Amino acid sequence: MYDFAIADKGDRTGPYQPKTLGIEVTDAEIARRCGLGVIDPQHGAASEPDAETAIEAACSATVPPAGSRLITIRADLDAIGAMAVLAHRHASLLIDAEMGERIARIALLDKFDLGEWPGARPLPRTPDDIQTDGAGVELAAMAAAVSDRTVSTAERVTAMRTWLRSGTVPASHAHAAQQQAARLMRSLKLGATRVEADATDRVAIVVSIEPGALRLGYRLAPVVVALNPAHRFADGARGRKFTLARWAEGDADLDSAVGNLASDESGWGGQRGIKGSPQDRPSQLDLSKVVAAVRSSLPEGIGGRSAA
Repeated sequence: MYDFAIADKGDRTGPYQPKTLGIEVTDAEIARRCGLGVIDPQHGAASEPDAETAIEAACSATVPPAGSRLITIRADLDAIGAMAVLAHRHASLLIDAEMGERIARIALLDKFDLGEWPGARPLPRTPDDIQTDGAGVELAAMAAAVSDRTVSTAERVTAMRTWLRSGTVPASHAHAAQQQAARLMRSLKLGATRVEADATDRVAIVVSIEPGALRLGYRLAPVVVALNPAHRFADGARGRKFTLARWAEGDADLDSAVGNLASDESGWGGQRGIKGSPQDRPSQLDLSKVVAAVRSSLPEGIGGRSAA
């Protein structure tokens, strides 16, 4: 039906690909080579709070012809979910109410607008504590499945199709979230993952290479600056990758923060509730500078503009 792939160095430097569709491809060089265009309404209209997610857009987008190549630069629930929806529709299958509800759950999670922040809590002490955060156990298991680099992208799409259609987490991935939580817990105990609040107690700083580490920051503050010091980029390079996220709409003006950072380093961007440093290369900015930019985006009177 389709060839599914995570974009790599060849997608940045290779020829124009007439039968390639990009899904959440924010790397301009890769997007330019996608002959079927790019499904990425959130990043293309980042200033719109109600912009669709990729998985929502896939429900009505033109279905690519058989033999097309579907690529993404981020193997997450939204992007892999969008691939699964397109494959489902290509098979002339309808999206029923239950599948629509699961799509909506992914979309809500991906939009990073979670309502009122529940307040500060202690950092987790066990892997089970980590699994109760954010998405819940079921979506956490699927998030681990679609980010599992030990299996092919096609297998990840199949796992997502199975869950979207039946609500069943594939047996091969049933324990993936538990294993991921255990790795993160181990990293936290060893000090390889660091989580701390800044002086305002409104911004949490997370430094980790582990998937899912960003959400630990929400235990300390409603706005998170996460740094992966060894992120793997499409060209194979490894280096610093920042992610900025906020719990709800009023917690920080991330558009403002990214505007300030982009004046020093081009390529910063993202959707309304979650932003990031350039997708195609390691960031050269200091963590302190990024944190300062985020602090300046806080509401007035909370370490933000009026306190700057």
